[in-house]
Amino acid sequence: MKTVNPHFLSVLLGPLIGQADDEEAVIRFRSFQSNDKAALKQVIREELVGYYQSLPAEVKDRCKLALRYYLTVGKIDFSRIIDSNLLPFDAPSDSKSFFRFLWDELFPNELPETDSPEPFTEVDDIDEPNRYFPN
Repeated sequence: MKTVNPHFLSVLLGPLIGQADDEEAVIRFRSFQSNDKAALKQVIREELVGYYQSLPAEVKDRCKLALRYYLTVGKIDFSRIIDSNLLPFDAPSDSKSFFRFLWDELFPNELPETDSPEPFTEVDDIDEPNRYFPN
């Protein structure tokens, strides 16, 4: 049985987390249109893809599994994830699309849907992602 933790979705947003409180980031994203597909994909490519690639392998695996699971089962409020992480722009009206675009940019030749018969167990442990990063 695989375990999946929704807090790994926040890990994927790393460089943008808390930027709503950063004056420079707020100015940079002032005219950003979060419902513009091309603009969202550009931000993902520029801000998040390289960051994801730099993560430890085990963290990348946990993030990918969480993203795949929640895109497939849809049992999560994607806009809440964006809003709670204080990104420097508003959540798009279809917040799930942001995470789908993230998937497409990180894993361009893969579909998130899985036909794995192995059951998943959700573990809502906010501290788990932090255990992978030394102080």
